[in-house]
Amino acid sequence: MKKVFMTIAVLTGLVAAGMMFSSFTIAKQKTIENSVQIMVNVPVYWEGLAWNPDTQGRIKIKVYQVEGQCNSFYAHVIVDYEVKAEVWVRENPNYNPRAYSTSNAMKYCVSYNNRQYYFDM
Repeated sequence: MKKVFMTIAVLTGLVAAGMMFSSFTIAKQKTIENSVQIMVNVPVYWEGLAWNPDTQGRIKIKVYQVEGQCNSFYAHVIVDYEVKAEVWVRENPNYNPRAYSTSNAMKYCVSYNNRQYYFDM
């Protein structure tokens, strides 16, 4: 009887040791070097033109709301029907609702090509 218990104890020890050592030798999964951008059908919040007061230039933008964050937006700059850049929408720090026909009269702005473009949604 003593030999049976010794045999079971030795076998149990061997199985446990084999399991422990095999956990160190499991082949590791290869990491993927390239990132994949997944486009989700996010509805457009606002679409229109943003205006630069210095150059009198305009850019077309499509504004989207950031999921799960209130009053947080980003925009795609559209040139020749292609998305050229993704930019953050910020509130205009100089916003004045009483201003007339200036960049201060517009509530939001985006930065594109080192210029500020202003718009209202």
